[in-house]
Amino acid sequence: MRENRRGHRVHMLSLDDQIRLRKLACPATRQPLLREPSREDRLVTPDRQLSYPLVAGVPILLADPEVAAGYLAEQAGSMVAEYTQLRRSLLRSVADRLTAAVGDQRTADSEQAFRAALADLPEDALCVSVGGGPLRIDPRLVNLNIGAFPNVDVVADAYRLPYADGAVDAFHCEAVLEHLEEPQRAVAEMYRALCPGRLVYAATPFLQVFHGYPSHFQNFTLIGHRRLFEREGFTVLQAGVCVGPAFALRDLTLNAIRTALPGGRLGRILSRLLALPTLPLLWLDRLTRKNPAAHVLASTTYLLARKPAAAAGPNPDARPRARRVGARRRGGEAGRMSSGSGAGGLPCWCRACVAGIGTPPLDLLFSRVYGHSSTSEPDHHPS
Repeated sequence: MRENRRGHRVHMLSLDDQIRLRKLACPATRQPLLREPSREDRLVTPDRQLSYPLVAGVPILLADPEVAAGYLAEQAGSMVAEYTQLRRSLLRSVADRLTAAVGDQRTADSEQAFRAALADLPEDALCVSVGGGPLRIDPRLVNLNIGAFPNVDVVADAYRLPYADGAVDAFHCEAVLEHLEEPQRAVAEMYRALCPGRLVYAATPFLQVFHGYPSHFQNFTLIGHRRLFEREGFTVLQAGVCVGPAFALRDLTLNAIRTALPGGRLGRILSRLLALPTLPLLWLDRLTRKNPAAHVLASTTYLLARKPAAAAGPNPDARPRARRVGARRRGGEAGRMSSGSGAGGLPCWCRACVAGIGTPPLDLLFSRVYGHSSTSEPDHHPS
């Protein structure tokens, strides 16, 4: 079990503690959830009107399980296949390790932003990764996902988070919003459940190819990412490039070869042959870290935002026309902020984003960035 600089234990809040502190809530009514006295494999509301199963200790807190099942079945179940098949052939494993050795060349400010979201929290803090799993990028994060994948601690919908108002001390949301048809609903839910004065960290692709895991509805520019959170009431503290132009251009080029130019079997072979020799190009992103225009070609943008201490809710004056004028007026500010305030997490590492060589070994990438293995279970697991 890890310790922070003050010598406190660093682990995620267990399921029993989430229940005891009345943080875990019914996604339909927001009543606190309790363990069923006569059955240890179910959670119930105090009035016993609604109940939810526990499967291998993981609560399945879906208001509409059929909708969730349909979502996971989209794109021929590609999300399930990706999240549950982490083993690779020997050749691909070697390629993955070489890719991890180079990394994605994220900015130092981006790593600092991720750490800031989880800094100076109490020992019993509840920190939630929306869309988290199958890897665990920090032992304090409770992984929440719509499917019961490895390392997922709570199965729930981002549109109906199973937490009481103001119950969560930090949110992490990475490579998720592009997959939601209504991302503003998920952001509004994070705002509702976040404790006033606390932080959310989000990283979302900008220049990345379509990757349906299981679907893909939009990417975000730097200013679009900011506005998404500001419209729901958040105050954006930092925003900028997570992963830079060199990564984006290499990724798009290899994917173009694999899928269309020439595409087919030949395209897949060519993209794999070119993937490793072009890895050193990613180091060019070190030259763009302080470039104020880097965000216009970034692979991924990030932001660090705070829920105001006196939460006022969504901004009713943020009308579309006013936002467009504001975007033009503040274009210089957005450019300046993009020079290094990147995400502490990785960009979306779906197979389609890595052009022919498959998903990189995320445990290696995360260990390089965060200083620990992403696949290791924390000692204090929900029970």
